[in-house]
Amino acid sequence: MKLTFYEGLQKLQPDSYITEVAEERVELGTLGWDITPSAEQYAPLADFLSAEARRAPARGLGRFTAAFRAAYYQLARRVLAEQRQVIPCYAGWASAHIAPNGDVWTCCVRAQPVGNLRQTAYDLRPIWFEQVGCLRELRRSIRAGECACPMANASYANMLLHPPTMVRVARDVL
Repeated sequence: MKLTFYEGLQKLQPDSYITEVAEERVELGTLGWDITPSAEQYAPLADFLSAEARRAPARGLGRFTAAFRAAYYQLARRVLAEQRQVIPCYAGWASAHIAPNGDVWTCCVRAQPVGNLRQTAYDLRPIWFEQVGCLRELRRSIRAGECACPMANASYANMLLHPPTMVRVARDVL
């Protein structure tokens, strides 16, 4: 594996860093770019990044951050390999994305508006809790596992709500 880019970044001596799998996303304007690596391409990188996260010296909460990162890289690896939600996804319940125009999305990968904050005087409650139409369908689809992505934002929220992952992370820290 060629690591010259990584080695160059390490010369900057960052306190912390995270990488994320490149994906085709509406919000990034990358649809049709074919930028997501295959599971085979990502696997050695995930293993390397997990090992680096575990190896990095950290104290206090930084130890939890490093353990979560190591777990995230392996979760992303599995999602790419299995093409399914490896742990339940809580996008649309525990997290949301807000587009610059005020549209509220359950997740940025799907980028389907479920409402617009400008139409509710910037109050999220009517959009999030009335559960009408599109939001209800997106939540059903996500719960049914009809999508899977290795996106870091969603993965971290999902990991925090997944007891087996929390136990693994705690074990890594201790």
